[in-house]
Amino acid sequence: MDGDLGLTFEFTDPLYQEFANNLYNIPIVPEHIWASRTEEEVTSGLNENPIGSGAYLYESHSEDRNVWVRNPNWWGQSVFGAPAPKRIVDIRTASNNVAMGMVLKGELDLSNNYLPGIAALVDQGYVNTYFAEAPYMLAANTAVLFLNLTKAPMDDVNFRRALAYAINTDDIVNIAYANLVAAASPAGLLPALSDYIDQDLVDAIGWTYDTDEAKAILAAAGYVDITGDGFVEAPDGSEFALEVTCPAGWSDWMAAIAVIADSAQEAGINIQDVTPDQGVWNDSLTQGTFDMTLNNWAGLSNTPWTLYNLLFNEPIQEIMGSGNFGRYDNQEVFDLVDPLAAIPMDDTAGMQAACSDIQEILMTDVPMIPLWYNGAWAQFSSAIWTNWPTEDADTPNYPPVTWSGYWQLGGLLMLTELELAPVN
Repeated sequence: MDGDLGLTFEFTDPLYQEFANNLYNIPIVPEHIWASRTEEEVTSGLNENPIGSGAYLYESHSEDRNVWVRNPNWWGQSVFGAPAPKRIVDIRTASNNVAMGMVLKGELDLSNNYLPGIAALVDQGYVNTYFAEAPYMLAANTAVLFLNLTKAPMDDVNFRRALAYAINTDDIVNIAYANLVAAASPAGLLPALSDYIDQDLVDAIGWTYDTDEAKAILAAAGYVDITGDGFVEAPDGSEFALEVTCPAGWSDWMAAIAVIADSAQEAGINIQDVTPDQGVWNDSLTQGTFDMTLNNWAGLSNTPWTLYNLLFNEPIQEIMGSGNFGRYDNQEVFDLVDPLAAIPMDDTAGMQAACSDIQEILMTDVPMIPLWYNGAWAQFSSAIWTNWPTEDADTPNYPPVTWSGYWQLGGLLMLTELELAPVN
């Protein structure tokens, strides 16, 4: 123990990057309550009357909301100060459009949904955002097109590379998102981790939207339009029709997969956009029965290891709960991810070299396609609460987001600095 607030850990085989990330993301729970529970009870039990030591405690719930009440005995008050709101009412909405309606009616203080037309809402004074102008939102995570490598033609690297060139990411950014997002680097890492992107490698073997290049790659690999219907057949002459999916109601992703399908068709690839129920979509995602689908997992992080550990998650299992949904099985890249975790956080050059090796495989093999940086969607009203985090120097600098892992990445500290609006 170093002083009153210090704690020293000693490891025989330290994984510095993983440990530094886990400090943010591994919850600490009371041993006397959880130690005796079975794996089934932990993973699927109801956890009635939950006990916690955080800033808020469970108070009640109903079909569309959870209610949390401020914990008067929270240990962090002496360090951070007490959070300003006495209660947090977490509203669950069925779609982005429902959330939009609640914002327009002044029923939400903070919305972390994607809301189309946000620029107009900002201009009309309904809400404020972190940035006053485009892209309005901080970058939260990388939206990735996962390809099911257990199915043809996704099992062909030539097809995958052609598809990467075929997708019109400009239209996703400019039309589907109205400039609320930015196109992702083929390396996948967020702008906050740009120091670890090997830009020379991206320039040499990365991809950009180029329909003619996509057609050329397909033709060279034997994908030609035999039937004259405008779509190529596989090298063995067989026809194929593929689906790109996202859940129904996720309006931003629905617009994005429509762009993916349309631009792929322009290159001669028969892809249709399909929007199943969320439960059906999630089952196909985790069970590996999809063709191609969108997802984003690794968000704001203090290490590039987080993204690559998810994208190249091993071992390949019947149910893939996170990350490597396309079941990319390459021991070479698996053997690069764990050594990255073992590099000290202050060894910038070592981290850059390890990331470069991983990025070379990602951009050569194209097992999945990073497309855009999903926004940390946050629209807030100052009618009741003020001093929200923004780019302005005189406001807090935390991500104004309440998604699951973001409470410990700044969301809770945001609550400690909120102030009630003056009463007129």
